[in-house]
Amino acid sequence: MLWSKSMMKQTWSDLLFIHYEISTELLQKMIPSCFTVDCYRGKAYIGVVPFKMENIYPFGIPIKLVPNFLELNVRTYVTYKGEKGVYFFSLDANSPLSVFGGRNLFHLNYVHAQMICSTNESGEIYYKSRRTHKGEAPAEFEANYEPKGDVFLSKLGSIDEFLTERYVLFTTNKRNEILRGRIEHERWQLQHATCKILHNSMISSQGIDHKEQSPLLHFSKKLHGVKIFPLERL
Repeated sequence: MLWSKSMMKQTWSDLLFIHYEISTELLQKMIPSCFTVDCYRGKAYIGVVPFKMENIYPFGIPIKLVPNFLELNVRTYVTYKGEKGVYFFSLDANSPLSVFGGRNLFHLNYVHAQMICSTNESGEIYYKSRRTHKGEAPAEFEANYEPKGDVFLSKLGSIDEFLTERYVLFTTNKRNEILRGRIEHERWQLQHATCKILHNSMISSQGIDHKEQSPLLHFSKKLHGVKIFPLERL
């Protein structure tokens, strides 16, 4: 899936998809009106996704663009003129350079946060984030999680595929122009997961009220060679 020359490569590690079912009508009010909430069998979802961003290189240049950092995003799924993609509500990160670049180059709501991530001897991951960005609503996340079971690839048409296999993001700039960003990578090597959430105000910080429920969980240990393409104006 090549559309144009990619601008950088990345590796994503210890990634957990935490998805909650949410009201389609509520979500539609929270996103720009140019986008339509994408549903799976009539149900809409919002995701909280903690992971490590590693090995960030400009395409074709063997020099690290920025040091490794942690990222925690809140996202949902939309369509624009029939094309499926991701819409990000927020992207917390502990890298000032990445926050600056994400906000100014990609027109995404990157925000500063204090974050830590560690893995114990049994393979359980501890992840904690506290938002520190001036002028943004406070938000915190703290959880222990680990993979369970064998690695698998999502089946065509499954909920696993709907929630994970996304290769386009949509956003808007200050002039309300619609922008599309494409990524390219191998299919997700997924595992089921267990997660004990100690604190999570990432969704409520967006002004979104959702009922507490057991989330859908997917884990991926590592995704190499993620190619990031420049934004396109639609």
